[in-house]
Amino acid sequence: QVATFLKYQTFSTMMTGNTMWMARALVESRPMDAVYYLTVIIAYLAGIVSFRQSNSKLEKKSLALVCAPLVASLFVGSDILMNMLQNRWLPVTMLSAGFGLVNSVGQQVAGTLTFVITGHYTRLAQQAMDSFSMKAGKPKFRTEGTYLGLAILASFFVGAFTACASFQSTTGGNILPAWVWNKTFSILGLSYSALFLYHDREIIRTGILFRSVAECRVDDDGTSCD
Repeated sequence: QVATFLKYQTFSTMMTGNTMWMARALVESRPMDAVYYLTVIIAYLAGIVSFRQSNSKLEKKSLALVCAPLVASLFVGSDILMNMLQNRWLPVTMLSAGFGLVNSVGQQVAGTLTFVITGHYTRLAQQAMDSFSMKAGKPKFRTEGTYLGLAILASFFVGAFTACASFQSTTGGNILPAWVWNKTFSILGLSYSALFLYHDREIIRTGILFRSVAECRVDDDGTSCD
């Protein structure tokens, strides 16, 4: 979020902001800017559709076979095209599609949204209040959900800090080397891809990844690949 805003003045995952800016562009008679934000939104939706389609056809193998290579290609490609064209339209469109995939994986596989930070703050505040409230009957403290929420908040902060430090390196900051800023999304895309492959490491290790879905449902001995 921070890197795309600082570099492209666009949100790659927060379609609420892009929708508001599209409306503002229309009011201010800037049709090309309105089309730009509409393109970003459509690309994000295309990323979501791509994940749903691959997940429905490939099931548990979609992360390794589709999501990992596609996300890496989109993120690395966005940096390459930006350096070549010096125009934000196509690079941001690629990033938006990539983040549509990433956020779908977060929701479908991890069971949470990693970019809706306000929601996690709200949930944690409610849980903290309920744990001390007499009227709520002091429900059992759900440690798993709480730890997940705290981990997401901490990770989001670290990501924002890193992006700001990377941007500052272009103006004389010394926290990170200057070259990181031009490779930010390549590093991020390859990191996401590595996480997807790590998640499916057992499928890759056992060779199930290269078997058809029909074969994977029931082995020759009647045992499911799961």
